[in-house]
Amino acid sequence: MAEEIVVGEVISNGTYTTTDPQCDVDIRMGDGAAARAPVTVGDALRRTSAAVPNKVALRVKREGVWREWTWSQYEGEAVRVAQSLIALGVKEREAVAIIGFNSPEWVFSWAGAATIGCMGTGIYATNGPEGVAYVVDHAKAKIVIAEDEKQLAKFRKVDKSLLKSVKAFVVYSPNEPTPDKVHGIPAYTWSGFMELGAKTSQEAVEVKRGAVVPGQCCSLIYTSGTTGNPKAVMISHDSCTWTAKVAFEDVFGLGREEHVVSYLPLSHIAAQLMDIISPMVNEVTVHFARPDALKGSLKGTLQECQPTVFFGVPRVWEKFREAILAKAKDLYSGLLGGLKKNIGAAGKAYNLQKYLAAERGEAPPGGCLSPALGRKVSGGIKAVLGFERCHTFCTGAAPISRDVLEYFGSLDINVLELFGMSEVTGPSNCSVADAFRIGKCGRQLPGTETAIAEEDGEVIFRGRHVMMGYMYNEKATKETIDEEGWLHSGDIGTNEEGYLKITGRKKEILITAAGENVAPVLLEDEIKKQLPCVSNAMVIGDRKKYLTVFLCLKTKMNEEDGTPLPGLVSDSELFGCSTVQDAKTSPEYKKHLDEGLTRANKNAISRAQNVQKWAILPRDFTQEGGELTPTMKLRRKVVLEMYPDVVAQLYN
Repeated sequence: MAEEIVVGEVISNGTYTTTDPQCDVDIRMGDGAAARAPVTVGDALRRTSAAVPNKVALRVKREGVWREWTWSQYEGEAVRVAQSLIALGVKEREAVAIIGFNSPEWVFSWAGAATIGCMGTGIYATNGPEGVAYVVDHAKAKIVIAEDEKQLAKFRKVDKSLLKSVKAFVVYSPNEPTPDKVHGIPAYTWSGFMELGAKTSQEAVEVKRGAVVPGQCCSLIYTSGTTGNPKAVMISHDSCTWTAKVAFEDVFGLGREEHVVSYLPLSHIAAQLMDIISPMVNEVTVHFARPDALKGSLKGTLQECQPTVFFGVPRVWEKFREAILAKAKDLYSGLLGGLKKNIGAAGKAYNLQKYLAAERGEAPPGGCLSPALGRKVSGGIKAVLGFERCHTFCTGAAPISRDVLEYFGSLDINVLELFGMSEVTGPSNCSVADAFRIGKCGRQLPGTETAIAEEDGEVIFRGRHVMMGYMYNEKATKETIDEEGWLHSGDIGTNEEGYLKITGRKKEILITAAGENVAPVLLEDEIKKQLPCVSNAMVIGDRKKYLTVFLCLKTKMNEEDGTPLPGLVSDSELFGCSTVQDAKTSPEYKKHLDEGLTRANKNAISRAQNVQKWAILPRDFTQEGGELTPTMKLRRKVVLEMYPDVVAQLYN
């Protein structure tokens, strides 16, 4: 094996950073939580399998029936995957690409690869042929495990030269027929792939498992950049297992009887940590949602599975809110037994005051009737959403508006804000129920450091959660991790009293014609706060004489393909307007937007940061439309290229 390893250059801070998957990094040990013994993913899985062999680990509904795997069966499937990978000639530190919706097979593939020292490489299922080919080619993936023929077809459309590293394709959906070869490369069904493992002994797997070290690369996360090709974030075994343990146990104080629903893309670090790694190190049961979860079926899965912990990106919480508001009259009538509407309002008002008091660290307000009404409203709504036993609610990946947080606070659902990024293995800062500030992302993980760079206000991190580096990209790695081991996030923020607040992106700072530096995210958040009818706002003004803004009104979504529809929702259905076009031609709506922007301007830090003109765009920003990345980052350049005529009108 030694002769096959190409020695790569270890750069930056000693041996804590590398860009070569053949190299290991040292573990940044410290005091307290940072003193935990390093563990590989394969060892973590084995320990949990030995500790609770008969406990249910994974559940998925197929053909109307829930199928379950215990932890012992889970590890057995992962070992079989590992055996099959070995049979196909896959070696340590090589990449195994996985594309498709979340499923037990996705998890078995990732865990099996990690067990023998390979790198699980998730690919977003929404990527087109060019995107999937880039990841496979860049990662030099040896095996591609795809959900179905629809995903496999993407590889059939690309040039064969981009698949030169691939030894085999595998389709993991149980009912898929035997696939044809892809550019002459063998393709297997899941059962056919698993049968290959019979050629490999379990002892061979254990030898490879024992050779894996915590400082080697376990997972490749391809960042969805707003410009250019994505970078491959190298996450070590230690960063995976340590971060999951600290976040789950030390921060949230979660136990061994937790349940989560897996529905966000497993190619995203947040989902990997929540749905694969944390369950593995904390004995959590995972329930898989249906592929159409974000198109309407998620609520049904939540009602069936009743998670105890739930993470939702802001758009998910917004959709929950819209669904409740759309049926508010019927819901409250049923919950309160036909009592007057204002009694339901009293219950919500009590819950909101309780929520705001908790933010201040104060006891809930007194009174005898209001708490009971608050519980009545809260219990009923939680039952409708499938949150009857859920005690921890989180959000992250994108900014969430205060009005959404306060709305759920009025239902006694405290949605806790987190901040993280792929480069720090998911979370770096977390809010908790007894220590949170609305609009801030909480305190640093125990055993890590969060700081604000003095020279430019950039948020920087250091600790065992920091990535190894960007694979094969020494320049970007050196630009991101400095010689003292600090990872520069690219975000601008504050850290008052230890509560992190993100105020913008360094690369998104606008410089007006007068030389004023403007952080657009701050202005956009304030606009959305003042105008609940606005879903997305994008401030414009780089090298311009004044600032303007694109406004996207909240609209209904097509549940089939995730695209926005012209119809407005309850927050935006104002002044008799039912569509975006109605709003664009309504004098009352125009006045409403003008007044909201005036209020937002009053809260700006200077007159140079006042927005002077606005335009309503015909549709909201979405991933499907290309305005947002898979991690919900706004592609500002793309949006500007979509609407050059609107920009011209704003600056006419």
